[in-house]
Amino acid sequence: MKYLSLGALVATPLLMAGPMVLQSPQGTDEALKAELAAQVQRIDDLERDIAEARDLVDLMLLHMDDQAKAAKALETTLASSEQLGFTAGINSRSREVLLTGWRSYLTEQQAGVPKAKPKPVAKPK
Repeated sequence: MKYLSLGALVATPLLMAGPMVLQSPQGTDEALKAELAAQVQRIDDLERDIAEARDLVDLMLLHMDDQAKAAKALETTLASSEQLGFTAGINSRSREVLLTGWRSYLTEQQAGVPKAKPKPVAKPK
């Protein structure tokens, strides 16, 4: 009885491992190649997504820089308008308040504009 239990104990793992051992190496190679191809495709897709996101960020940074430059130009125009007498006349205080508000807004538009980092030189593959 002892030997029968020992035989069952040894035979069970062998029987369970049987399908794994009997599997053809060719099938395993094909499965691994398919998985590798899928992973390579996924990496390519992610690299493309990152490049597109980087391009979009660069466009946004250029737009923000353009906005800051436009704010600076408008600020200069407001100063010229003021020198030419925009704030003189009836209810001049309202126009002074308007100019102060515009200048405050324009100052905020120009502050903290992020700059694009130089693009790294592409490495040859």
